[in-house]
Amino acid sequence: FNIEKVLEILTEAKEKVQFDYEYYADNCEECSNGETIDKKYYRFLEYHFYVFTKDRKYIMSNISNDFENTTYSRLDRNGSIDESYIVSIIVCESCRSFTIEIEQCDM
Repeated sequence: FNIEKVLEILTEAKEKVQFDYEYYADNCEECSNGETIDKKYYRFLEYHFYVFTKDRKYIMSNISNDFENTTYSRLDRNGSIDESYIVSIIVCESCRSFTIEIEQCDM
């Protein structure tokens, strides 16, 4: 899967996507702004979801409609998936620039 697939997943699941505030020691690389908390931390919007693949091909995510009828354990037990990834979307509130990070994870 790729970034285009991540954006497609987010678009299809937009009703389920809710960003939360997260705080980082570094400010935004694009605008050097970002809301500072106690002159120490910078506030960003962040959202996480999981993507499941088989042979490096996208199968589903935990926010896709297909996932409502199954569980991670069932997919894993049936051999439907072989890898899991956490996808993090981090957005600067000031300039709206964003970063998408994808990390392989064990569940």
